[in-house]
Amino acid sequence: MTSFPKARITRITTAREQEEQAAADALPEAEDSDDDAWDPFEET
Repeated sequence: MTSFPKARITRITTAREQEEQAAADALPEAEDSDDDAWDPFEET
């Protein structure tokens, strides 16, 4: 606080709130596919 004397705390969040926000912002997981039609590591 001494480095930023005019700083104001405007919101305090708990770890649970941060986890919930991160989960809401996260991209959906890709579905596992049984289709092995394309393998990015397969040498041609």
